[in-house]
Amino acid sequence: MSQLRTYLTQTKTKQAVLAKLVGVSCGYMSELVKGDKTPGLELAVKIEDATGGAVPARSWVALPPVAEDPEKDVA
Repeated sequence: MSQLRTYLTQTKTKQAVLAKLVGVSCGYMSELVKGDKTPGLELAVKIEDATGGAVPARSWVALPPVAEDPEKDVA
């Protein structure tokens, strides 16, 4: 289950309410909830703000793994 869907379910927030808060159509919000669409950075930040951080903007993008620094002293 997506973080957005979980947030909406747990807070009993209607998709239409969140859509209005972040400035998108109900249809687009539905596609975000279903995972059919991915928001751009600006919209992802608006969603994070509107959800009080419960759905972080970074949750929409897959970040590459961080390589170990070969120069780092592990001793």
